[in-house]
Amino acid sequence: MLLYCSLIEYSDSLLLIFKSKRNISGPIIFRAYLECYVDFINLANDRKYGYFMQASFHKDWIKILEEQSKGANPYLSAIPTTTLDSKHMLENSRIELKSLKEKGYSPLSIFKKFHRANVVDEYKSIYATLCAFSHNNISALRNRFFFLQPEKETFDIALFKETDDVTPFIETGYELLRESSFTIHTILNSGHASAFLSKEPSKE
Repeated sequence: MLLYCSLIEYSDSLLLIFKSKRNISGPIIFRAYLECYVDFINLANDRKYGYFMQASFHKDWIKILEEQSKGANPYLSAIPTTTLDSKHMLENSRIELKSLKEKGYSPLSIFKKFHRANVVDEYKSIYATLCAFSHNNISALRNRFFFLQPEKETFDIALFKETDDVTPFIETGYELLRESSFTIHTILNSGHASAFLSKEPSKE
């Protein structure tokens, strides 16, 4: 349910960004949206997928607590290094992660998540492109700020002039949210799943 709630809020954020013509952050948010959708589908298909998510949680938490225990990182100073609580949390996460791994639930890479959701083609195309924007790939930077002026044999660098058509983001985001809505209502047996069968946006 929390993943579905995230999809709703990501959708709302994307619409607000595109309506305000601040497209630069659109691909970055859409990347997070797509990752959330993959987790949602995996969990919907197999409730035990939640154990993989728990494994990822403990793996990441262990990294933070181990770094914090060194006492040298100022950004983690809010967590006292000498308290029994922090030591207990670290030891507990190590135990939990070890137990999950022994049961076959190791943290999954992003590729394995997409593979498990049967959307590898999307990973190798849509997701790869979105990552270029998140990681400030040269192609993404050129697309954002670089505007050729061939008649003058020069170029301009400009802010807030993104020219990309955002329609693919809106249409894909709509379809993913529709599918997710149908899935969650089917799982909950709410009686409203049929409202999300149509692939056409509501005219209301």
